Amino acid sequence: KGGGGSGTVLSVPSGISCGATCADTFEEGTTVYLTAAASPGSSFSGWSGGGCSGNGACTIAVTSASTVTANFVPITYAITTASVPVVGGAVTCSPNPVNHGGNSDCFAAASNGYAFVSWSGDCSGAAACGFTNVTSNKSVTANFNRIQTITGFNPVSPVLFGALAATLSATGGDSGNPVIFATTSAPGVCTVSGNLVTFTGAGTCTLTANQAGAAGFNPAAQVTASIVINVAPQTLSFAPQSPVFQPLVIGGTFPVNPLALGGASTSPVTYSVVPLNVCSVSGTTITMNGLGECAITANQAGDANYAAADPVTRSVAVAATLDVDHSVTASQYHAHTDGLLILRYLNGATGTALTDNATGATASRSDAAAIKAYLDAVRSKLDVDGNGVSDAATDGVLILRYFLGIRGAALTSDALATSPPATRTQPADIEAYLQALMP
Repeated sequence: KGGGGSGTVLSVPSGISCGATCADTFEEGTTVYLTAAASPGSSFSGWSGGGCSGNGACTIAVTSASTVTANFVPITYAITTASVPVVGGAVTCSPNPVNHGGNSDCFAAASNGYAFVSWSGDCSGAAACGFTNVTSNKSVTANFNRIQTITGFNPVSPVLFGALAATLSATGGDSGNPVIFATTSAPGVCTVSGNLVTFTGAGTCTLTANQAGAAGFNPAAQVTASIVINVAPQTLSFAPQSPVFQPLVIGGTFPVNPLALGGASTSPVTYSVVPLNVCSVSGTTITMNGLGECAITANQAGDANYAAADPVTRSVAVAATLDVDHSVTASQYHAHTDGLLILRYLNGATGTALTDNATGATASRSDAAAIKAYLDAVRSKLDVDGNGVSDAATDGVLILRYFLGIRGAALTSDALATSPPATRTQPADIEAYLQALMP
């Protein structure tokens, strides 16, 4: 037997059954008839040798030894392959052709810019295509789609909260379908309508761009982009204070005026002051603690969408005056009250000895302890002649004379200290100094 297939050969008269017995001896002159039968999966393709040919019966007249070959060939089946579109890719099946009852696996390889989608024909779906126990010809088609890619999705980042809505743009594939924009962020950060993104709060706005598929086109892979929305600045407006001068009243108060105008955040405007030995603050009320410049600073914290405002500072002078009993009438400065109180204080009087018959009818500071506390606080300002010592015989006399209307040389005659020596000696200078204490 030959040819790579399988089958059997029988003889008449019997003797050859090949199969097992492929040779036998016959009497000279005998006519031997050989027949061939192919096994399943093979076919008989004809005789060769011994004077036999073709694929009919082989007849041999025995006159000498002869060799005859029965040729059997395997039955094979072709797998026809195709690609749609043709340029989309290639299909290979191995083996192809496949022997009867054999197995074969087919593979799809997409061309650049294409993606495998599905099988059709004798295979279906997108899973692997394979055949087992093949007994007939097969046909398979691999279907490919164009790949779509979204490019140019690069929104400007960062932006400030409060920025105008931004227009989104991107270039999609060739399906003709539009690029659709959306956001995965919370509505409190941003929203998208069509191709407009609106910034609703500080944070990170995550955006998506998608393009649907169409016949012959895969959907584009989703592309994401982010826009950082930074907190916006805010401005605090705080005008100069009015008045810019406050006469010292220990423990007395005055309001912040005008109040500051805050920025856009939800945080309130708050106030702080320095130095604390001059003033302190509660809410918008300033309490006077001593002489000096009270620096009032307006502050406004930020919130989720706004940065803290730059603080603004304004000053109010908390100043000494010669209105010792703090009269509430327009005529505040009097020799028989304020002048007398200063003389007594500089002479060391305290208690009722300090205040008896020495406060005006409209005085708002009449308690001896309060008057002494005030004079203690302003004592350095009572040094009219500038010798570093506040003294009744010099400074007290100068103050009293000035209250009485005395000016010029008569004001300073025999009223300037000699030890330590006065540094402010000219009447005009002393008058100017005292006038500054009587705003």
